[in-house]
Amino acid sequence: MHSFVPPAAQALDTVTYTYRAGAATLMEFLDAQRSYNETMQSYYEAQAAYRRAANQINAVTGKEVTR
Repeated sequence: MHSFVPPAAQALDTVTYTYRAGAATLMEFLDAQRSYNETMQSYYEAQAAYRRAANQINAVTGKEVTR
């Protein structure tokens, strides 16, 4: 995974913990969840775009593109 995914997960874990401990509001928790979901959506969309581009290059060149 890319370097921005683990920090996003850690931020969500931290806010979840503080929310359960009563030190964060529901809005803070929901905002953290939304941010995490948006980060993961962006990550998956970037992965899909990369794979589509790699498939197009493979089709044109007849060679396999690797990471």
